[in-house]
Amino acid sequence: MVSLRSGLAWLHTHTTTAGSLSRAESGTIVRPCVPAGDECTYNYGPKELVGWDLTERRKYLSDKNGFVCRCERCRGEEVAALEAAALALGK
Repeated sequence: MVSLRSGLAWLHTHTTTAGSLSRAESGTIVRPCVPAGDECTYNYGPKELVGWDLTERRKYLSDKNGFVCRCERCRGEEVAALEAAALALGK
């Protein structure tokens, strides 16, 4: 496991995928071993955030942390929703 002090978490890219860094009750940031070359990411929301839909995740992160999430998962879901809407409009 990787264990980092809380202050270092702010240096990590945000993600809303399972398996990202998370805050333990002790305030320590933990994640299973990160393979060499992989990016360390951090979920800036509660651990349940990974199960929320795109709108809920983005609202929480905007309200609580002041940013709109643009992680790979959120961008992918955004594109899929736009494509579905375009198909529904017959474009």
